[in-house]
Amino acid sequence: MRGQAKGFYFDKKAGTWVVQATRMGPAGQKFRRCQRVRGTISEARARRKAMVAELDAEVARIRDREAEEQKRRAAVVLLGLTREPTKRGTTTSIGSAPQPTLQQFLLGRWAQHVLVTQNETTRRTTRSHVAYLSYYLGQQPLAEIDDAAVAVVREGLLRDGPRSFVLNRSGEPRKRRSETFTPTAVNRILATLAAALNLAERERLIERAPRVDLLPRDESEPVMAPSDDELAALIKAAEDFREIAPFMPEAIELAAETGMRAGEQFALSWRSVDFRMNDTGAIRIEKQPRAKLVGGTPWRPKHLKTRLIPLTPRARTLLESLRERVPSELDAPVIPSRGGSPYNRLEAAPDKSGKGFFPDVVEAAGLVGRVHWHSLRHYFAVRGLLRGVPIAVVSAWLGHSDVNLTVKRYGRWAAESREQWQWAKKMSAPIDAIAPRPALAVVDGGKEKRR
Repeated sequence: MRGQAKGFYFDKKAGTWVVQATRMGPAGQKFRRCQRVRGTISEARARRKAMVAELDAEVARIRDREAEEQKRRAAVVLLGLTREPTKRGTTTSIGSAPQPTLQQFLLGRWAQHVLVTQNETTRRTTRSHVAYLSYYLGQQPLAEIDDAAVAVVREGLLRDGPRSFVLNRSGEPRKRRSETFTPTAVNRILATLAAALNLAERERLIERAPRVDLLPRDESEPVMAPSDDELAALIKAAEDFREIAPFMPEAIELAAETGMRAGEQFALSWRSVDFRMNDTGAIRIEKQPRAKLVGGTPWRPKHLKTRLIPLTPRARTLLESLRERVPSELDAPVIPSRGGSPYNRLEAAPDKSGKGFFPDVVEAAGLVGRVHWHSLRHYFAVRGLLRGVPIAVVSAWLGHSDVNLTVKRYGRWAAESREQWQWAKKMSAPIDAIAPRPALAVVDGGKEKRR
């Protein structure tokens, strides 16, 4: 015979309350509890309340476990890896859990870590790094990875060159794009290995992360800036993309006139444009929208540093024209994007996807392999140096953390470097034939005396 309250009833034959509770799990499964309680209806009601709380806690634990597993699966998908079973490793003195292999760590904890610390573009690059590390060192237990094991990876990359881990329709690996790795490409893979091992050390999975020495940087390839004719061809080709990228020509020309990084330019709002500063106006680079966590604390890159970029006459004209054609609220973007796909691949895009239209413009201009978006920044730097702007000023405009970086990349265009040809002509001239520079002098009693 049923009682008056929902979830329990009184069994007269047994003289007890039959208390029941049901909850639905995250996958639609039912979880039930049923108990008999002797006593009053209040006691039965209290018991059912406790049973419901127990069921809710159990369902929450299952939901949390499934959510964690979904995060793992999502991370593996983002890294482009498959979760194939691997051999269990050995046990170390740190902790009692079995020591994971490098591949298990990369597919597990490291995959979760990069979801927080890396943006989507970086994760696309990390995907190939993880594939190479799994190929050379995947079955090695973390505790057994030492300097010699790191050398195996370094030497294997240099010896074997790029590999294709993607199969074509016939089941064969796709043809690789190049036969050898550049030192920079090898260093990027080694940097991923170092970051993963450092994380394992911080979380006490290993006692000490081995030292990962990078290859010397190849400085033999100089920075090549577009010529004035190439920039003009690029802007002209961009005019044909007005329908899908309405402000592509202005975006290209503004990058060449200001030297802003792509992320800075497409995240720029009208709040950071000051037309009244001095005589020319200026752009304030003072905000970096992306951040990542390192050791649990926010870390932001060097170009978060506030800096001013004075407007050239052409840059001011471009911005004034844009202000008349786009929303000009303080937080509105200076260069609006369209459909979630920006003009250049940027993490600031709403859906963080799309290669953008700039590569198509480059192809239309016949400059494939010659011009990239960052080339416009080179154009700005070289243009300033050729006009006699001091290299320290150019460095400040670019936002370099160290002027030596500017000198290394653009020093040959600086005024001091261009003067070397005049000095070279004087190297064979007699010393007396070279006009001495004015010496410091002091005035004594109205007469100038030489020191």
